[in-house]
Amino acid sequence: MNLGKFKEAQDLFDKIISIDKESAEAYVCQVQMVKNDSLHQAIQFYNKSIELDPNYFRVYNLKGNALANLGKCEESCECYQKSLELNHHFSMTHMNLGILCSNLGRKEEALQSYNRAIQQDPKNILAYHNKGIY
Repeated sequence: MNLGKFKEAQDLFDKIISIDKESAEAYVCQVQMVKNDSLHQAIQFYNKSIELDPNYFRVYNLKGNALANLGKCEESCECYQKSLELNHHFSMTHMNLGILCSNLGRKEEALQSYNRAIQQDPKNILAYHNKGIY
């Protein structure tokens, strides 16, 4: 997205939502428009997306990231678990769960998550990196 056209992009996402209030993807796109210091607003958009499509596994991963950034580790872990329940092949969720476990000092769980991330996506360089530094 061209940063010089932020307002135009925001208007387009607003229009999509006004036309189709049940577009889970449009709400996730809205989150991309929210600044880092607006994690609470991002979580509201994620919740709306989940309300519209409770099987949208990627949004649980994204919500887990936002919750982790707010220090809400247990809620973050629940979101990652839900994402994996819906799609256990999603490497990024395994990796993010590994990062969370690593930050909580849960070394064995972190290593298991990194291994699963690598198993699901052998090209996930960040999973190798995180496994190597832990």
